[in-house]
Parts: sequence; structure tokens; C-alpha cells
Amino acid sequence: MQDLRGKPLNNVPKFKGNMGGEYDQPLGSLPFEGFLTFAYRIQSKVNFSLSQDPRTVQGGYGIADFGVGIHDKNDHYKVTAFIDNAFDKNYATTIGNGTAGFSAPGVTAFGSSWGLARDSFRYFGARVDVSF
Repeated sequence: MQDLRGKPLNNVPKFKGNMGGEYDQPLGSLPFEGFLTFAYRIQSKVNFSLSQDPRTVQGGYGIADFGVGIHDKNDHYKVTAFIDNAFDKNYATTIGNGTAGFSAPGVTAFGSSWGLARDSFRYFGARVDVSF
């Protein structure tokens, strides 16, 4: 039996926040405008284990996303080039630990599993939005 009074809840960071913005730039007499976007999200460390296993702690991290593009003045068409997780900060969405016994007496294997989010690694691309 383990006494977890006063320990933090599992899967809950003490701090989590995000901010973002877009800067629009008119491009003279052209029928479209340019824009720059950014987003930054941050969170403190988190322990994924209900039993507070120290091997399941994800350290705090921050993720930065950037974009550049154009849109028509009526916002019907928008083209964006983006880079997400620009600084390639790897992180897990879940961490688990397990043990497995083998048929040989006294032999135990330990293993960890990491669940990774889509943006756990840097990626980039282009997006086209059309609205009617």
C-alpha cells in the first residue's frame, strides 16, 4: 500500500499555457494580403503514473509553431506554409513501465513505452483553405 497524500495527480502538469498571434500585411493593390502566424505552448513536468513511478515523468517543454502565407481580401482562399515544433522538442503524451517474467527462475525484464503525439517531432507543410 502506498500513501499518496499530498502528491500531484497523475497526467496533470502544475502549469500549462499557450499563446499565439497573426500579423496581417496589406500588399498594396494586389487582391490578397500576406500574413505571419506563430503559436507557443508550454507545460511543466508531469508524471503519467497513478503510483507516482519516477520513471514515468515527462519533463517540462515548450513547442513553437510558425507559418507564413497569403489570403484574398474576402477570406475565401488562404494558402499557408508552416513549420510545427520548429525547434524539434521531443515529448511523450504517455509513458508506461512494465515488467514481464520469463520461464527462467528469477529473470525479470523491464520495459518502457512512450506514446508520441503527431508533433513530437518537427514537421512542415502547406495548407490550402477554401470557404464559401
